Amino acid sequence: MSPRAQTALKSDPPPASVATPPKSARGAGRRAVSENETEVALAAKQSETRVESHFVRLEALMDAAEADLTAPSLASLNPRSFAARIARRVRAYLAFAWSEPTLYRRMFRQSGKNRLDRCTPRNIVERTAVLIREAAQNRELTRPVIGRIDSHDLAVMQWVNLHGFADLVLNGILADRLRTLEDRLVVHLLGAVGFVVAANPTALEASARSANFTKSAAAR
Repeated sequence: MSPRAQTALKSDPPPASVATPPKSARGAGRRAVSENETEVALAAKQSETRVESHFVRLEALMDAAEADLTAPSLASLNPRSFAARIARRVRAYLAFAWSEPTLYRRMFRQSGKNRLDRCTPRNIVERTAVLIREAAQNRELTRPVIGRIDSHDLAVMQWVNLHGFADLVLNGILADRLRTLEDRLVVHLLGAVGFVVAANPTALEASARSANFTKSAAAR
């Protein structure tokens, strides 16, 4: 290429499609991206906060049920026993899922950094782990002592089974059949921890409920 042609190329302005935008335009673009990112982050934080508040409400419902001796448990259990306290928490969890299925699904589908670390174990697992350890100390379990790690693992597995049951029902998978097995689920969860429970929960529960009904009618 001749020197004149090289000089002409150097002096020609770049085509409009590749021209460098003015500094003011570049700054405006950065601000727009920054503002958009801020809005997205704020929306995510607000959404995460709302989800967290629902877990807090679920925890409160489970705590209230645990303390309420008249709340649904298993009719065959002493309402003051640790087994009954755990059973009442299980029933409260399921009652929440049945009464607010859309919210329940959204709570567990919402993404958020460390969300489950802040919510689920504290609300659902940790309290159950404490009750399992106290039940062992009170000789309600088939073993007299249980460590913190073991009790936590058992509580996690209890919640996994509980959540799986609720999720299957809410998604319509064997829903009619599963809803009739709620007593068996509670008995299974207690038995897996180490409580001595009925081998035939359906018959025992029907008998216990009938006896409780007869006792209440006589008292009136």
